[in-house]
Amino acid sequence: MKKYISIFLMIIVAGFAGCKQDFLDKPNYGELSPEVFPQEISQVELFVNSMYANQHSFGLYGHDIFAKAFYPLEHTSDQDWINDAWWNDVHQNNLMPGNMGEFANIWRDGAHGVTYANLLLGILPDYRAKYAKPSEENQLKIIEGQAYYMRAWHRMILLGFFGESFISNGQGGDKMGIPLIDKVAKTREEMYVKRATVKQSWDAIVADLKQAETLMAGKTSWDAANTTKVTIWGIKAMLGKALIYSENFADAKTKLKEVIDGSGKTLVSFDIYKDMFLGKYKNNAESLIEISYKKDGGWSTWGQSTANNAPMVFEPAVYSTEGKRTFASWTNIFVHDKNLKRFGFNEPTAAPAPNPAFDASKPCNLTNLKEKPSDAFIAKSKAAKTDGSVDPRMWVAGFQPFVDEYNAFSQMSAIAPVIQVDNEIGLFHSFSFRKYTNLDGRGPDSGMNYTSQMYLMRLADVYLLYAEACAKTGDNAGALEYLNKVHRRAYNLPINTVSSVDYASLTAATKATDHPVLKNDPLKYERWAELLGEGGWWFDVCRWKMGAVEAAYYVKVRSGSIKWDDGRSYAQPIPIKEFETNPNMVQNPKY
Repeated sequence: MKKYISIFLMIIVAGFAGCKQDFLDKPNYGELSPEVFPQEISQVELFVNSMYANQHSFGLYGHDIFAKAFYPLEHTSDQDWINDAWWNDVHQNNLMPGNMGEFANIWRDGAHGVTYANLLLGILPDYRAKYAKPSEENQLKIIEGQAYYMRAWHRMILLGFFGESFISNGQGGDKMGIPLIDKVAKTREEMYVKRATVKQSWDAIVADLKQAETLMAGKTSWDAANTTKVTIWGIKAMLGKALIYSENFADAKTKLKEVIDGSGKTLVSFDIYKDMFLGKYKNNAESLIEISYKKDGGWSTWGQSTANNAPMVFEPAVYSTEGKRTFASWTNIFVHDKNLKRFGFNEPTAAPAPNPAFDASKPCNLTNLKEKPSDAFIAKSKAAKTDGSVDPRMWVAGFQPFVDEYNAFSQMSAIAPVIQVDNEIGLFHSFSFRKYTNLDGRGPDSGMNYTSQMYLMRLADVYLLYAEACAKTGDNAGALEYLNKVHRRAYNLPINTVSSVDYASLTAATKATDHPVLKNDPLKYERWAELLGEGGWWFDVCRWKMGAVEAAYYVKVRSGSIKWDDGRSYAQPIPIKEFETNPNMVQNPKY
């Protein structure tokens, strides 16, 4: 699909840079140009493909958005690799506009997504007037609805990372949001768009999602070839999230309940849930919006690809068949140890010792480790997976060294600590990331092609957003019930039956006993624990203004201390290149 991106950019250039002489104004039907393309509904659909392809561009879900943005900003990750200054800065909440590295790609590709949506919205009136058949109108409405959805979704990404502030407790709506560009520019001056306010930006996002909802009414499913395109239920769910983010809680409650009652979706069992981030159970009963991938012959998103290579920087550390500490791929980051404590895992770190029972004539694996921590540590960790002493979602989000295994080197290889040098190995647990890694072997063995679906919206997220809307509108009982549904599933219990793990109140104790906010805030804790590793906790940190609390909790990463500044750190810098093309752009404060 990605090849169409460059084609559509060529269309724009061809359309706006043409000669004005009459003899050149006649369409050339032998070349691609706006005068002759599109003339068929199948050609219009190619513009739709470009929007979906952009979601797994390099700057978004193709590579950067997890390990280079969400994970370091929210301290989901700590670092093994510390030789890129800009990446260190992101981990330390101290990114600088003059050295943004790959983080700048998020602005670039987020803006591209808005452009592709605007391009499609721009060609539809002409296509309808000149070429559309009456029988195509319903299909055109579905196409148009997807364009409004995609414009809103890309704007949510841009606003979340680069808006000066979220709206928090009714404040921040007057801060700087993002430029609201609603059409493809035909002149340079039309590109000089000022930043709207945060409220104006959210209003535009909500308006686009409502327009998409109207246009796609009744579109509840797709055929097998298009099964991961957004449906009316995905749009309603994303609208509910946008309403929460903009603090329209009453409207959000209504919209999210529509999804809960009408979508037919349900929380999947724990056994499915724990493995549905490994390429299994695509388009499952819980999924509302997901990005799909497929292996190809290229080196993933370093070029044109239908796959992604996002996990190559967080694929697990493993032991080789000979028992050597090594990595399944680049393995540049690991799960920050403080996250393990938040799940209730309080075991001390310790360097592994040589295993006297190791049989060098056999492959190293979980039953034949060359080195290991104490037997008591391993036994306690295995027991904690099922005895409730630790939140089981820790092992959904991460691989534990010496306890878990991964398909690498033609066997199920024992997980190793990510931090492997002798003088540091005992200082960290250094769990590997688990979500979105390869179930069928190492990335390097498949051209860095990773194909696990990535969830943009699933029902557990809807339940937690609905619980928040309930709490904000005085319905504490409703909030508790939907929090507990998600919580029960985490402990492999029936979601609709009162259980021993239920929260008794919205201030009940959680597993995060050492965190000043999360220890008695199940709503916040559940969003963190349930969605860790899927991207988005950073937006929650920003809208709840928890940045300083989180910085004090995590304290540091391997590259240095966290440098939090309430007046700067919530909003990332606008890339310098944007100021070279838009003289009306204004930088975020304190950059």
